[in-house]
Amino acid sequence: VNGDISEFGHRLRAGDVVILELPGSAKDLPIFDAPEAAIEVPVLYEDSEVLVVDKPAGISGAPDRGGKYPGVQGILQATRPGLTLRMLGRREVDVSGCTMFTKSLDVQKRLEDAHQSQPGSAVDQQLREEYLALVNGVLSVASQRVDRAIGPDTRCPGLITVVGRRSKGARAAVSQVSLEEPFRAHSLV
Repeated sequence: VNGDISEFGHRLRAGDVVILELPGSAKDLPIFDAPEAAIEVPVLYEDSEVLVVDKPAGISGAPDRGGKYPGVQGILQATRPGLTLRMLGRREVDVSGCTMFTKSLDVQKRLEDAHQSQPGSAVDQQLREEYLALVNGVLSVASQRVDRAIGPDTRCPGLITVVGRRSKGARAAVSQVSLEEPFRAHSLV
């Protein structure tokens, strides 16, 4: 804690930096493995066009390609049999947070077109996503814009990665990264 070895029972305070040594690779650690159908997905907002939920960490947003795991989309779809839900923006499995689903292809296209053709518009502002992350290393600038394309990872089917703008399945992805607080060896961005 804060660069020192901590005793058992040490009380953490706001602003403490905790570094943990794992007994092996993070990939070897047990992962949350509850049946996805038993996972509750809180609905934050719903109207005739969209559904916004609080996606829990540890579950994918979309069903896996093999059909074994329904993901948040499959769980919601099971409770709304007359609709075809479409996810707007993706979350990594380990990331929690607001996830928006449209209730039709027309709504999805309208929102995506407005977002891409009118940056800064009212619709664009409604689709903003904000994350808070603690990253390894100290950011050398206070703010930086990352404008890259994302698409299917050809090395790992089912995953998304940074790709060339003309790659098959590529989609625009713009992120504004701002330094919230620098630490000795990490940055809160």
